[in-house]
Parts: sequence; C-alpha cells; structure tokens
Amino acid sequence: MINSVFMSDKNIGYIVLILLFCTTMSVLGYAFWIFSFPKEWRTIKIDQICNLKIEDPVKINGVIIGEIKSIKRSNSSVLLTIEAPKPINIYRNYRIYSSDNGIMGDRMLTIEPGNSDFPLIGSKDTLTATFIPGISEVLGKTWKLKQLIHIFKKNAEFLLSGK
Repeated sequence: MINSVFMSDKNIGYIVLILLFCTTMSVLGYAFWIFSFPKEWRTIKIDQICNLKIEDPVKINGVIIGEIKSIKRSNSSVLLTIEAPKPINIYRNYRIYSSDNGIMGDRMLTIEPGNSDFPLIGSKDTLTATFIPGISEVLGKTWKLKQLIHIFKKNAEFLLSGK
C-alpha cells in the first residue's frame, strides 16, 4: 500500500518534470557561462621547452593570466597553445620567454606585451618565444663540466710531469 501511494503516476510525472527542468537549466546555464565569458587562445612557437608542461602558468607582470593548454611538435620547433580568460593586448615589440618558476625545475611562460607605441598583433597570429635555461638544465649539464675538469687535470699532470 505504501509503494502505490508513494510511486503513483502523478508523483513519477512530477519527478520526471523536475529532472527535465534541472537538466535544461544546467545546459542553458553552461551555455550562458561559455558565451558570456569567452576565453582567448594564442599560439606560441618556441624552439625547445625542456620541462614546460600542460597547465603551467602564463604570466604578465608577475600575475598569472592563463595556462598552457596544449603542446604540439611542428618540424624543428614546438607550438604551445595558451588559454586566457580575458583578451591579451600584445604589441609588435613583445617578448615571450620560458623560464624557471622556483628552484624545483618547474617552468612558466612569461609575456612582456610591449607598449602601445607599436601596432597590436592579431589574436590569430603565431607568436615567437625564447627558451631561457634554468637550474634544472644547468644541473643536467654538469656531467660535461666533470669531463672538462677531468681533461684539464690530465693535461695539467702531463705538463707538470715535464714529459
């Protein structure tokens, strides 16, 4: 008896209508959010990335303005796609570089947008970035220094022996 009262056709209809209403409102709310707050996508070309990863920060004047969304290989370089919640004004005298973000080898992309004396670069244009070696790259090359010291030591011993 309890089941027939609780799950009558009328109650099932109300539940279906409520679920349909919630689903519709969720889809409309998401669509409104996407179209009300468009994101800007920029493509950046760089020769080497080392430890740069997807979701690493993109900064302008020390403030995080976005993140790296994709990394793709293109011939001898790498194409990065960044996403920013607001449009970025980048002028012809811009500078973009990949540098360390702390001492643990994490990387970040830094944008110096240039000044308004120069023309703006279109949002569809591919930008160029520079790689700046950091602590992890220097530590990764210490084996070369060890080899050079070993060669120097052998040459010094040879010269000091007088042979």
